[in-house]
Amino acid sequence: MDVMHSMAVFRRVVEAKSFSAVARETNMSQSTVSKHIASLEERLDTKLLNRSTRSLKLTEAGKEYYQHCIRILNDFQEAEASVGKGKIDPTGTLRISTSAAFGRTYILPYLDEFLSTYPDIKIDLIFGDKYTDLVKEGIDLAIRIGPLEDSSLIAKKIGSSPRVVVASPEYLVNHGRPKKPADLVKHDCLFHSLQKSPDLWYFNSTQEGDESIRVNGRIKASSP
Repeated sequence: MDVMHSMAVFRRVVEAKSFSAVARETNMSQSTVSKHIASLEERLDTKLLNRSTRSLKLTEAGKEYYQHCIRILNDFQEAEASVGKGKIDPTGTLRISTSAAFGRTYILPYLDEFLSTYPDIKIDLIFGDKYTDLVKEGIDLAIRIGPLEDSSLIAKKIGSSPRVVVASPEYLVNHGRPKKPADLVKHDCLFHSLQKSPDLWYFNSTQEGDESIRVNGRIKASSP
């Protein structure tokens, strides 16, 4: 039998001073109530109750065990209530990792509203464009843009972030306008240095279909 359940039954028997009353209260048979007490006594190898047709008395061991039961069951109920409340009213520090650009644009504007909704939450924002070990750094939530590496972490797509190729008007005047992705191999491109293959650019839905181009460039930047 479940020890905690048996302890709760024992406590009620002591307080009600009756097996039959507890049986009615809990919708158990009187024999089941007796089995719970017997299970505890067998487990402890000691007598907890002296029972006769007219009276029910605790033994000395039973008196001591009853006090322990009160404390343990109260602690258990308090733990259940505390965790249950945490599910409704989140508390603690939430560590969020994302790029500086994404954080400034999509997170900072909503922080006041979030903190007003969850007054017991503290926010620790880690802005950076480098990939980090989320477990080692104690990150609760990370927002990443790009292909997802193999991981045991739980991931969910929250949106798409299409990229476009741009150039300054002055650059186009000096170097010409590329007409198709393949033309980029003749241009001086800017690389995102934190990507695994910054010189390999992918293009979707072109007239030639999806394609990848190995481009050239003399400048790398961690945040284009």
